[in-house]
Amino acid sequence: MKMTAGLINFLSTIAFIALLAASAWWLRNRGKHWSSDDGTHCIGQLKLALTDDKSSWKEVRLHIDTSSQLVACKARGRNTAHLSGNWTVIGRPHSSHLAAQDLRYSSYAVARIDDPEIVAIIRIPQESSSTSVLNKLLPA
Repeated sequence: MKMTAGLINFLSTIAFIALLAASAWWLRNRGKHWSSDDGTHCIGQLKLALTDDKSSWKEVRLHIDTSSQLVACKARGRNTAHLSGNWTVIGRPHSSHLAAQDLRYSSYAVARIDDPEIVAIIRIPQESSSTSVLNKLLPA
């Protein structure tokens, strides 16, 4: 009886730790997204393209200005100062820049206003109200 109770206690502890680790992993890896009702403000992800650096996606706050045809990005966090600024939508990124899991997202290639040689990719979930606003900025 004593050994059975100890075994049950041990197994329940292992199950609790596994559940806690799985919850932490899920919370860390799910995308954070918010979008305003009109779609002009949202939280998305951005990473530089056309670089040898295999940088990860960084969370950015986007303000989409349809009148001036630009996307203002504000990135917060470590090593993100180069991502903040004004960008213009130049098209859709090539499929070689997108991973298989990116099928849930709408992706847009953007270039910096002050230096068009710097190109990045913005991604937001397809069901976001901001996708229709960004689609209007795509070149014809």
